[in-house]
Amino acid sequence: MRTTVPTDPENPVNGPGSGLGIGTGTTPCGTIWAHEGGITGYSSTNFTDGTGSRTATVLVPTEVLFEFGAAPKLVEADKALKDAVVCTMFGKPAPTGPVTARTG
Repeated sequence: MRTTVPTDPENPVNGPGSGLGIGTGTTPCGTIWAHEGGITGYSSTNFTDGTGSRTATVLVPTEVLFEFGAAPKLVEADKALKDAVVCTMFGKPAPTGPVTARTG
């Protein structure tokens, strides 16, 4: 499950990867394993650290980000929320300043 196929051709060794149902990626506060999903009206993302001892879940009551390519401000807000949750999971402060694209 944690044997991944690189998803970033420019960074195949240390970049994001996709495994059997889960993917890995780097966030401002650490490397995570995650799975995203959604049904009409909801989207969810589950995060865990590499040891599986810390986990977090974000449930957003909209799937507009995935279905309709939401407005950039909504995408930025979603990214900021997920970064804050992951940083809290790692016991680190959430990043401040402009939101950058997530790898993975």
